[in-house]
Amino acid sequence: MKYLILDGPPYPTDRTTFVYRGTDRKWPPYCKEVPHDHEINELWSWSAEEKVRFAAVRDLAKALRYVQLANEYFPGMNFEVIGITEDNEPAPEGAQFLGYDIGGGASLIFLTALPLVPGDSESDDAAVVLDDLISRRFQPRLNQFGLFPTYDDAANCRRAMIAVQSFRPNFYEGGSLEHFKQQFEVTGVYLISDTK
Repeated sequence: MKYLILDGPPYPTDRTTFVYRGTDRKWPPYCKEVPHDHEINELWSWSAEEKVRFAAVRDLAKALRYVQLANEYFPGMNFEVIGITEDNEPAPEGAQFLGYDIGGGASLIFLTALPLVPGDSESDDAAVVLDDLISRRFQPRLNQFGLFPTYDDAANCRRAMIAVQSFRPNFYEGGSLEHFKQQFEVTGVYLISDTK
């Protein structure tokens, strides 16, 4: 099982109606107010190394402790531990299911602002027209967390986006189609609570 320690969107956004609790959110920053060898900064270093190796962390006890400290040292923020599952991996015991995302770090749902209601585009650009149809088809299927409630919905949306990306490279994300396919897998997203 992989875990993410997240709060808020990864960068400032003016999307005031944007509801999203998936994988593409902020990790806790380095805490400049305390010494480098303070527990919160040691956990920051640990999480940075883990993210490079696994794109997530794997030690749940450390992740829960880090969230506790991050919420204490960064008032106004609300970090949480998110468990992500891939393929047919079982759900974490006692975790709250939030939905399915398209991506384990960067997310096609967040990158494309899919939770926003589609606009009235009059474009003749085939990729823009197809993207608008994808938004109209899949945006109403998102749940209150801005995620898909079923694996099939997420997988079908991903498939449609990959089809658009295949004839318009860089439409959603830079890089080759092969990289695109590997990076944006459907992942289950679960809120992990400290049950101690």
